[in-house]
Amino acid sequence: MEKGHVMTRPGLRAATFMTLGVVLVALSLSACGGASEIVEVSGSTGTETEPGVFENGTSSDDRLVGTSELTIECDTSEDGGTTIAECAGPNIITNDGGTWEGTCEGTSTWTTSEPDHVHVFDCTYLGTGDYQGLRFVRHLEGIDYPWPYTGRIEPVD
Repeated sequence: MEKGHVMTRPGLRAATFMTLGVVLVALSLSACGGASEIVEVSGSTGTETEPGVFENGTSSDDRLVGTSELTIECDTSEDGGTTIAECAGPNIITNDGGTWEGTCEGTSTWTTSEPDHVHVFDCTYLGTGDYQGLRFVRHLEGIDYPWPYTGRIEPVD
């Protein structure tokens, strides 16, 4: 017998490695919240590096950190001295694990006496790649970038 070589019955070694691989995958999923439980998250959008593209966002869950591309369209109306923009559009977050593809809807509001735009948005995404079978839902509020958010990752029904 060669030094450092373990004798096994045929098929035992492959089964051991397969079992170990399944255990490691299960442990890594449970460390990230898994695919069967709801994970509460928070973070920020990052900064707009070019129109509609956001980089350097943060999150309490690494699966949500990546490049975010947002195409938004708004319809504006005025009520007295207040302007309200009702907005909606697709948003895709991309990273090495896959993408989160979804839609954001919300409002931007400002007045002549308070020219800073107050943004309030809700977004819902479906995961692809490593995130297949998961949904990411978040609520954003902010004036200047980065906008903070809270949300959750949950299994798709």
